[in-house]
Amino acid sequence: MSIRTALLITGLWLAACDPNSGTGTPARDSPEVPAGAIEIGEDHYMVPLDQPVDGCPAYRAFSRTRMVAQAIYFRAADGRFVLDRQRADCD
Repeated sequence: MSIRTALLITGLWLAACDPNSGTGTPARDSPEVPAGAIEIGEDHYMVPLDQPVDGCPAYRAFSRTRMVAQAIYFRAADGRFVLDRQRADCD
């Protein structure tokens, strides 16, 4: 392995390190929780989208400290958030 490759791998490894990983506390530059967000767990929110999808209110997941799926969610009749538009309560 060349020195250049070793330095590249070390640099990528160091860049991937997060000083707050596993601490459960937000990083200093963490964004604010968006207005209208619905808390569904510890630092896990559903944020309403500005535009409905096919006439149905839609949401996106948000967290200041955790990774979330980048998907469109809908609300079911029982209040749960679902990915399946057919299970959404859009009345």
